[in-house]
Amino acid sequence: MGNKQLSVVLFVFVCHELAFSSSTLPQLCNKDQSIPLLKFKQTLIVSSFTSGCVIIYGQNSYPKTKMNTWDMSRDCCLWDGVICDEFTGHVIELDLSCSHLEGIIDSNCSLFQLAHLQKLDLYFNDFYPSEISHLFGRFSHLTHLDLSYSNFTGLHGALPESIFHLLNLQVLNLGGNFQLSGYFPKTKWNSSASLRGLRLSYVPFSAFPGTHFRPILM
Repeated sequence: MGNKQLSVVLFVFVCHELAFSSSTLPQLCNKDQSIPLLKFKQTLIVSSFTSGCVIIYGQNSYPKTKMNTWDMSRDCCLWDGVICDEFTGHVIELDLSCSHLEGIIDSNCSLFQLAHLQKLDLYFNDFYPSEISHLFGRFSHLTHLDLSYSNFTGLHGALPESIFHLLNLQVLNLGGNFQLSGYFPKTKWNSSASLRGLRLSYVPFSAFPGTHFRPILM
């Protein structure tokens, strides 16, 4: 094979490899993911209070997630506390636990625009007097939801039924929300077919709605 033919073969091979590599590279965070995160950040402040995470969870008392890394100069999949699907670029995990955050999470919160979330950890912050919104039921891919020790309240003392309609939900942690009192929604617990763990430590609920589902108290 002559030098010219070899060069052509090498050129075709390199082009093929580059095309294959570009098709398998992970997609970066899209604006429909980064903008809701930034809007959510703007509604929160970082408090100087001393966190109890070191006592309850054995974690460091300083903010775990530094939201000052959240800006458009970096891809949002590289922001602290944010994990993306490596191929779609969708935000699938958000860990803001023990972050000393204060603010209100209501029906206008941009957090609910992150439709692909699978895990959401908000424990040990201060969102009082935020009610646990029915919009948490929009997260149809959610497997783990941790709202513990974050001063959430319930709408008229009840939890929204939409949370128990999340078919993929495996773990729900509501512990330590002392203002969350009242009753559970009158719905069949097994409507959430995957629910295996429920934490209710220091939550003044008095009863479970019937015997058709027995949650594992964590």
